[in-house]
Amino acid sequence: MAGARKNATSDLLLATVLSSLDDDKAEDIVQIDLRGKTEIGDHMVICSGRSTRSEEHTSELQSHYQS
Repeated sequence: MAGARKNATSDLLLATVLSSLDDDKAEDIVQIDLRGKTEIGDHMVICSGRSTRSEEHTSELQSHYQS
């Protein structure tokens, strides 16, 4: 039961991050499922941006959600 709760929380966090990146016009967004492959996290998100604002917000997201 705890594993299902962790996956739900992880999936919700991923959806929040992806939505925020989309709102800020991030480009080339790639999500990589790491569940069962490493202990460092459940997902990896890679993206690029064309504006300073987009890149600054992406950096803020990383700092906020990184544990």
